[in-house]
Amino acid sequence: MSVISQWITAPAQLAVVLIALCFAADGITHPGGLGASGCHRNQSSGERHCHDQVHPPEEDKYPYGSELAGRVIGVTDGDTIKVIGADNASWKVRLNGIDAPERGQPFGEASRKHLESLVAGRQVLVKSVKYDRYGRILGNVWVQPRDCASCEQTLYVNHAQVLGGMAWWYRYYAADQTEEDRGRFESAEQEARNRSRGLWSHPDPIPPWVWRRR
Repeated sequence: MSVISQWITAPAQLAVVLIALCFAADGITHPGGLGASGCHRNQSSGERHCHDQVHPPEEDKYPYGSELAGRVIGVTDGDTIKVIGADNASWKVRLNGIDAPERGQPFGEASRKHLESLVAGRQVLVKSVKYDRYGRILGNVWVQPRDCASCEQTLYVNHAQVLGGMAWWYRYYAADQTEEDRGRFESAEQEARNRSRGLWSHPDPIPPWVWRRR
C-alpha cells in the first residue's frame, strides 16, 4: 500500500468520490465552462445562465441588431472608437467590415485622423452586429455629415473609411455583413484603388492582417 493511500482514511476517500461525482454531474447538466462573470452558455441547449447570483455581463445589453446611440469620446485607430451612451457607460466599438492600417504602418495615423475627422466628439448611431473576442461591439456606425446641417445620420462611417482609401474591406469576415454591404464595400475599395486614394497611393500597400503576422 502506498504512503498516500495509507494517509487517506476511508471517510476521506468517500468524500473525494462524492465531490468528483458532483462535479461530473454538473458537467453533464451544464456543459460549457464559466466565464469571468460566472456565466456560461449550455452547449446542449444553447441557454445562457449564471451561477452564484452573478449578473449577466454588460455585453448582453447590445445583442445582434440592437442600436447604441452615443457620443464619440475617443478614436483609437482607423477602425476603433469609444462611445459613451446616455447612461454614461462607455463602449469600445470596432467598425464592422473593415480593417485599417496599424498605427505603426504606413497610413496608420492618417487613417486614424480621417476617422477622427468624421466622428470625434459627435453623436453617432451604432448598429450592433456582435461582440468580438476582445469584448468590443462590432458594429456599423452612422453619423451626420459635417457639410449637411439639415441631414440626419446618413453617413456610413465604415464605408467612408474604405471609400477614402483609409481601410481595407475585410473580406475574411464578409459573412458578418449583409449581401448589399459586401457589394458596396467591394466597390468602394475598387474605386479607392483605381483613384489611388490614401493607402492605395503607396506602391506596395500591405494589408494589416499580413502586417500583424510579422
